[in-house]
Formats: sequence, structure tokens, C-alpha cells
Amino acid sequence: KIHIIAISTRHAKPLKAIGCKACDGFGYTGPGTTAPLVEDTNKLIEKEEVQKTMADITRKNGASARTLLGDGMLRNANSPGMFIDGGSQGDAGLTGRKG
Repeated sequence: KIHIIAISTRHAKPLKAIGCKACDGFGYTGPGTTAPLVEDTNKLIEKEEVQKTMADITRKNGASARTLLGDGMLRNANSPGMFIDGGSQGDAGLTGRKG
């Protein structure tokens, strides 16, 4: 059985980023739409990525890999919290350094 799936993905700032690409997949449309909450994003990742990926994998015994996903499995998406800042400004290793 699979016990833990850990995923790290960048999020738009919830309810702040207006009309952004992060709204795709949630049925949000129009210029006044805002980015979904992190919890909603994590549910979509579970449905669209984890479940579909596991369904596409066939085990040696012919069963779907989805049979390896237990009900008590820890699905750990962005466990440290929201990952909003990205690119060079968010991941350059410069945090806390004086220039």
C-alpha cells in the first residue's frame, strides 16, 4: 500500500489574484474571478493528478495502481503551508541576507 503522497505546488494568492490562470479548472470565469482557496486547489490536484495518474498505472498482477491507495493514506499537499512566491524572488536563497 501507498502510505504517503507528498506534493509541492505553487498557488496563486487565494481570493486576491483576479482573472488568473489558477482559476482554470474550477469553473471560475470572467474578469472578476479570484484564485481558489488552497484547500480547493489541493482537492483538484487529488482528483485530476493523483487519481488519474494511479488509474493509468497497471500493476504486475493486472490490477490498477489505484488499489494501492488506502483510505487512511496521508495526502500531503504543501504541508509547510501556501507556496505563493516563486521564481528567482521566491527561491534564490537570498532570504534574510543583507545586501
